Amino acid sequence: MTGLVATVLNKIPASCIATGLNKEGCTVRLARTPSSGPRLIIDLDKPSSHWDANQGRRCDYLFLEEVPNNPNRVRPIELKKGGFDASVVKIQLQAGARVAERLIPTKYAVDFLPVLASESVPKAERKRMRDSVRFRNHYIPIRRIRCRAPLP
Repeated sequence: MTGLVATVLNKIPASCIATGLNKEGCTVRLARTPSSGPRLIIDLDKPSSHWDANQGRRCDYLFLEEVPNNPNRVRPIELKKGGFDASVVKIQLQAGARVAERLIPTKYAVDFLPVLASESVPKAERKRMRDSVRFRNHYIPIRRIRCRAPLP
């Protein structure tokens, strides 16, 4: 195997590889399409996933997928079953973006999208969820989906 997934696999401990996106009762579905290529799910909550200096604040997963003839999909993902603080979620997703920047060589084109999956967004947090995450000197808005929804 060559490409993004193989490159990143050589940089991470095997204990960080996950088979699905599920934490705290919130799940995100991974749909296979004819254009789906190799995938990798990295569990950033594993003790051996020490890629970020800000250890207390990391998103749950980093999802990578090779897409033939298109940019590779890169998704830092935070899963929340109950209430949350939008400023903390932004910090967690930003930490996931930093991990992605360290693991993914710049020669790979990527479609980067930070994702928050949650049951509901408390009214007080709705406006604050308009924040963006910085990746490769670009600011990308956080995309919120419901638990059990397919990954965008």
